[in-house]
Amino acid sequence: GEYLLNGPNIGITTTLAGTSERAPIMFITQPNDFIYSHPYLIVLVKDYIHIYSYLDDQLKQQMPLKNCQTLINIPQRNTNTMLINTKDSIYLLESLSINQQIDQLLDTYRLQEALTLAESNCSSIEQRRTNSLILSTKKRIGLIEFNALNVFRALNLFDDINLDFHEIMIQIPNFLPLNSPWPDIDENMKSQYILWLNAFCDYMTKRSEEFSCQSDYYASLLKAYLLIKTREIIIEFLEKNASFISIDFHNLLFHNQLYHGAAILYSAHDKHEQTIDIWKKIVLKEYSNDDTFPGIWIIGKYILERNLDRSWEFSIAKWLLEQNEEELAVKIFIDKHQNESNDDLFNTNYVMNLLKPHPIALKNYLEDAVFKLMIEMNDFQQAFHVLVDELEDFDYAANYCMALSQDKSINDRKIVAHVLFDVFLASLDKHPKEITEALLCLLGNNKVEFNFIEVLKRLPSNWPISSLQTILSRAMRTCAYDERAAKLELSLNRLQNEKLNIKLAKLKRSNVTVHEYRRCKQCLKQFYETSCVIYQDGSQVHVHCAK
Repeated sequence: GEYLLNGPNIGITTTLAGTSERAPIMFITQPNDFIYSHPYLIVLVKDYIHIYSYLDDQLKQQMPLKNCQTLINIPQRNTNTMLINTKDSIYLLESLSINQQIDQLLDTYRLQEALTLAESNCSSIEQRRTNSLILSTKKRIGLIEFNALNVFRALNLFDDINLDFHEIMIQIPNFLPLNSPWPDIDENMKSQYILWLNAFCDYMTKRSEEFSCQSDYYASLLKAYLLIKTREIIIEFLEKNASFISIDFHNLLFHNQLYHGAAILYSAHDKHEQTIDIWKKIVLKEYSNDDTFPGIWIIGKYILERNLDRSWEFSIAKWLLEQNEEELAVKIFIDKHQNESNDDLFNTNYVMNLLKPHPIALKNYLEDAVFKLMIEMNDFQQAFHVLVDELEDFDYAANYCMALSQDKSINDRKIVAHVLFDVFLASLDKHPKEITEALLCLLGNNKVEFNFIEVLKRLPSNWPISSLQTILSRAMRTCAYDERAAKLELSLNRLQNEKLNIKLAKLKRSNVTVHEYRRCKQCLKQFYETSCVIYQDGSQVHVHCAK
């Protein structure tokens, strides 16, 4: 629906209505004739043929040809063919295919022209989104821009055509194979690599929902991160995504001295022994210092969070003890304890023997054992033994006794107190002074109940009377109180008994007359028996009705 009007050195596009929506075409030489062959305007001038692009109105090519007289367009499918005649000859002029034209434009870095030419074959915007020529041209332009370090424009094109990230990877030197280390890169090239890889990672993370289902997505990011990210960021990345990366990449991490990262990778694939072995070697300085290693505590945490082979767990706890990590070792010994079987390495006796050269660790272990005995099913007798015999914490034992005695009956309080009393007596020869003081303090405590007659029988005969003065005073008071309480209870019982006897006698003396006019309150029938039941209100019922 457009027409080209030719004037001196100018061409004006117009519609039938006489309006023009395009800028005029400025010819460099006055045209004698022209024909249109999409998207080019072929112009015949003196001794030349000029070819203008109708896409940007610029001269693209000129061919010398003297005495040219006419141009004739011969439409053919997929090609533009023209006949040109001179005074003596007829020439056949064929245009290059659209693909060849785009190739030439891309080779000369005329990228926008190439894209405009490709898009000129599609009038519909919807078709442009799926046209193979346009998509391939955008891809080639994007890769050219990427290699030229114009990464922002390249990423926009990649995003526009949904380019697979593998197409980008092959453009970056030394990126493949993924599990191979980066070579030594000089500073001049490193800036280029950083630009490429940052762009690559931005594209990957932007389209992570689409790409993450591919098996090498996280491995590709790891390879890029090794060159552009800090060691701390790489460790964070591995902590989140190591399970998606093949265990074969441990060599790559070792090459970069990311030994802790390699341990994380092994852990994600349930290679527990290899994980701990790497950490142990870092602790023992067998590997060069890895500043990403959080510390030896992570070994204890790793064991505590998992149920692994118990003999191996025990060996790790023992190794931690050898490294003077007593607190970590004790936590493992406590947490992994299951029963007191001789077959279990974590049984209390075996662990206590192991901890004897480490008094602080032993104390912590036993204190926790006491706490468990206090809490689980209430085994205070065993708890007293551990407190007195192993921990030698006599004050703790006495305080525990008082805590157990709270809200208990007198008899239950006596049972608890006598258990501790027996434990103290059993250890008296081992710690005579300390236990004597603890015993005297316990026996003099009014919050603890004793059968003092039994206590006095069992006290050591060599104790001086002076030391027993307080105990004897309390024993006398207690015995006197118990005697008075017993007499008072007996008197009260006698009084109650007398009251009941009086009431019974009154009941026996009372008479009730039953005659033919009196009826059962329950069934309203007459009485025929000699016995009846009398309710508290004086009414009578049959014996069987009362039942």
